[in-house]
Amino acid sequence: MLKVVSSMKNNNALISTALLTAIFEEKKQDTISLIIPFIINIIYNDTTISYEDIVKKMQKDYSFNNFPQAIIRIIINRLKSQKILKQENNEYIFITDVSKIVKEFNERREKSKKEIDTVINSLNEFFKQHMALKMSYLDCRNSFAKFLDKNGYLLYENINNSTRLSKYNDKINYNIGLFINEHKLAQDLIFDYLKNIIEGSLIANALYVNIENNNNSDLSKLTCYFDTPFMLRVLEFKEPEFNTSALELVKLLKEQKVKIKCFKHNYNEIENIVEEYIRNFGKTQDKTLENFVIKDYSLTEVREILDNLEDLFKNLEIEIIDTPEYKKEQYKDIIDEKRLADNLKAVYKDEKVSNKTIDNDVASISAIMRLRKGKDYRKLEDCPAIFVTTNKDVRRETNLLLNLDETFKISPAISDIDLTAIVWLKSLVSNKDLPEIKLTENAMAAIKPTDSIRKKFNSTLVNLKQSKIDVSPSSLYNLLCSNYYVEKLMLNVEGDVNKINPNILLSTYESTLRENEILDKNEKTLKADNDRLIQRLLEKESEDKLYKENVYSKYKKIEIRIQKAILILEKLIQIGVCFSLCIFSLMYTKEENFSITFTNILFYILSFYAILATFLPVSIFSLFKLTIDKININLFPFINKKINLKAEKTINEIFKK
Repeated sequence: MLKVVSSMKNNNALISTALLTAIFEEKKQDTISLIIPFIINIIYNDTTISYEDIVKKMQKDYSFNNFPQAIIRIIINRLKSQKILKQENNEYIFITDVSKIVKEFNERREKSKKEIDTVINSLNEFFKQHMALKMSYLDCRNSFAKFLDKNGYLLYENINNSTRLSKYNDKINYNIGLFINEHKLAQDLIFDYLKNIIEGSLIANALYVNIENNNNSDLSKLTCYFDTPFMLRVLEFKEPEFNTSALELVKLLKEQKVKIKCFKHNYNEIENIVEEYIRNFGKTQDKTLENFVIKDYSLTEVREILDNLEDLFKNLEIEIIDTPEYKKEQYKDIIDEKRLADNLKAVYKDEKVSNKTIDNDVASISAIMRLRKGKDYRKLEDCPAIFVTTNKDVRRETNLLLNLDETFKISPAISDIDLTAIVWLKSLVSNKDLPEIKLTENAMAAIKPTDSIRKKFNSTLVNLKQSKIDVSPSSLYNLLCSNYYVEKLMLNVEGDVNKINPNILLSTYESTLRENEILDKNEKTLKADNDRLIQRLLEKESEDKLYKENVYSKYKKIEIRIQKAILILEKLIQIGVCFSLCIFSLMYTKEENFSITFTNILFYILSFYAILATFLPVSIFSLFKLTIDKININLFPFINKKINLKAEKTINEIFKK
């Protein structure tokens, strides 16, 4: 398998990861395209170089170990088809001028080297200030490399050879976490360089697993089977930062149309873990479901989670299935389970790992091999099944047993970080912040208690005598899941396991209590202030509402008076017109030539009804009323609008003051 790793003697792996980031950020093409500038540069400097020597150069100069000749052939054939390169008499000839490509590549490499130097030198200064520990540049670089390796970024081989600083590992990792967090808060160039390293490492991991990956094709043929520790994160039973990262991968997989399943034996193992938590509820436990403690779940709530465990899987759209049935004709497709189990037991001989856990991992690997029907795959896009694990030992021992480190095939087991890298490259547009998310997750994990600190913590609790502090060992243990207590404890011991003792546990507990009391007091004061402010705002709102109602009421009365005056005026006009008609009729009858005609009779009748309609609702004569009503329909809303504007103006003038 291709690995981007180097010996501990040089920076090539770190430089290559930063260089991969620079190339990828510019091109954002398939993974093979990322390697093309490396190959062009090698051939440019030696036009008669052989495939074998290109492989050696890729390892020596850029730390691409086990680089497959098949990929070199693909790249050279691609360059030939693009009319960039041709070969005559065992010599490569560039058809197009690639000097600009070579120059840019070397400039990027030099820039990447300077970025790495800046990070390592800055980290070294941080160590001097916070650890009073003098390190050489190489020691500092190696410590950072171990940190990356611990988090799944496979950059260096023989990484455990350096032993001088091994006794400080926990303390060093803790301070690296603080270093990252400090620059994250500052959002400075160092943090950008750190993100570049993580982005390049993710790309390197994707190359390591699946170099022939096509970023444009989805993974709809693939089914992922999660191991128990990773499934606990997906269920949000573990620490929040790990849960968030796991759910991010689930989201990415679903975007790529990947099916997610869990073997029945892994589901049973999860059930057993929750049952064990219930049996030891309130007691000190070596392993715990941290998020249950953080959320302060009661025993009843945990039992309810156990009772509804299958529903949690259904809600996540994760199917629980049995392993494929053993059949005689499929025996040839099964991995040597006994040998794998023995190898894992040998790896775990100094650790507390149950045989049942090992058997479950072996059963999962064997099931994947049967689901694949013994077929080898070179592209993850074509692969039907893979086992996703957080356990690098399972992955490494499986690859060694199947000789996958010497071949270019997809392993039956993949780490969550490698799978995250692959699906991230496929969904970069919607998930461009993943390197920062992973870097933050790694930093947060580094400042949490390590396994060795937890063990020392537990052993100290067991031997804890009755003290003046009224606190039980189990209560102190549960505080390990309290972010605030853990942060203070790790700060007090500076990430150093040797500083764990009863006094520091109790003093941290006391100071945490005091600060919690202060925080509670401040919170109560703040709440009281907020309550008073809310009450004052409600009173003010009530006063304002009453004032507005009074202003609107005042102007409403003015509006009503105006309307009444208009109605009276209209009525007077109506009466005046009618009486004018009557007077005109009387004057007309006094004329000497007056005679009784149809016109005169009609004139009298109209005058009579006009007077009558002014005071009584006589329907036959409503012309005046219809006309007046029509005028008022338009006039009264106009008056209302003008009055309201005046009222609002009055209110605004008051509130401006």
